[in-house]
Amino acid sequence: MGKYEDRCYETLKKGRCIVNVSDKTYICPYCPPKKKQYYRYEDLLQHASGVGDSSSAKRRPIVKASHRALAKYLKKNHVAVVSSSKLSAQEDTPSGHDDDEKIVWPWTGIVVNIPIRKSENGQSVGKSGSKLKDELIRRGFNPITVHPLRNYHGHSGTAVVEFQKDWQGLHHALSFENAYKADHHGKKDWSANTEVKYGLYAWVAHADDYKSSSIIGEHLRQTRDLKTIPKLMEEEARKQDRLVSYLTNITGTKNKIDLYTAVQKCPCFNVSLPMDISSIDGSNITESEMGMYVDRSYEKLKNGKYIVKVSGETYSCPFCPQKKKPNYRYMDLVQHASAVANSSSARRTPIVKANHLALSKYLEKDLAPL
Repeated sequence: MGKYEDRCYETLKKGRCIVNVSDKTYICPYCPPKKKQYYRYEDLLQHASGVGDSSSAKRRPIVKASHRALAKYLKKNHVAVVSSSKLSAQEDTPSGHDDDEKIVWPWTGIVVNIPIRKSENGQSVGKSGSKLKDELIRRGFNPITVHPLRNYHGHSGTAVVEFQKDWQGLHHALSFENAYKADHHGKKDWSANTEVKYGLYAWVAHADDYKSSSIIGEHLRQTRDLKTIPKLMEEEARKQDRLVSYLTNITGTKNKIDLYTAVQKCPCFNVSLPMDISSIDGSNITESEMGMYVDRSYEKLKNGKYIVKVSGETYSCPFCPQKKKPNYRYMDLVQHASAVANSSSARRTPIVKANHLALSKYLEKDLAPL
């Protein structure tokens, strides 16, 4: 378990697990989503230490190891301002901290100090959204869009960055903010009354940005909402409950793969139910179209749209119904994916075979254990 603990610690250090979801709000990345609570720093540290040092036989060694790694990470790499009071999805945000805990939704970054110049017609011009987006992608932040803000002079020298509407998007947004903060080009550095500033400054949009009278605040109020993380979780939990209820009342739901996959995805994933879901059960996909569908599913797997690796040695099949979904070792999942993909059974629709063929390809090319 020592090696597993070290591996979890390195994963946390590299930012691959979300721990800090806002300035003062934390979550435990190793607890099931249904049990996930919101913590202040000291409360999460107490939780991680308590589970890691537990003598209960109900706590598996792998769970203890991951929580010990989290406790180590919090102590060594993520010391924060300590305060009490655990946050849960059912609690209101404490008085006096309401704005601190609110964040602009969808997750939005702000970029300022973009170089601009006067064009021949007197309008201000600067970098396009596509160029700024390419720069951020090269730095590993994966924005969806970058939208430069314009006023009557032209380019304002500011832009907003939109990230995915899920926890991975929040991870990228926080990584984006932390990177600029580490370079002393974060929000506090921009607000400081110092010498002339050079280079881009950036951060994640919060309540004060949303309420500001600047062009940024005006844009955010027109296009975004201001919510707390617990509120978002409550809304998405209700959506998923409705979806699960809808599916369980449908006969033959075992082939509705895309909808099952949507249920298991991270919170903040928008799901809209079609009026007639029989059109997506895969029965209308011909063998000749399978290649295209395999490629599409493979790209989704590569981009992290589906959860395959649950923990260090535990995997799941994202294309099988949750009620029948077991946990696999790596080779067992490879065997399962290959068997379904190559099945000659008429009960296996082409879309199911295509999904599993893409999974088999992904496991062998992108997820093979070292």
